[in-house]
Amino acid sequence: MPAAFLPFWFLSYVLAAFGWLCVARFAWERVGPADPRHPVSRTLRMATDWLVAIAALVTPRAVPPVLLVPLAAAWVFFVRGTLSVVVLMGILHPGWGG
Repeated sequence: MPAAFLPFWFLSYVLAAFGWLCVARFAWERVGPADPRHPVSRTLRMATDWLVAIAALVTPRAVPPVLLVPLAAAWVFFVRGTLSVVVLMGILHPGWGG
């Protein structure tokens, strides 16, 4: 039975990692060196650019571009939380859990 939840936990941890990478990118852009060739800057951008692009699609255009990175993190954490609630309700609700 516990092995059945491994895909959920794997997805949950991956989403958490990408959310925290967005937080790290936002913080690094504020306090790190301004050189975009810096290895940390390149790595954070490479890992999170696709999330920021998705966040830009679902975020109103009135939001300044500098806020897209923390909003991408917020969206990732929202999806992770929603997934957790859905899985938890599937376990606790008698008709859903099987």
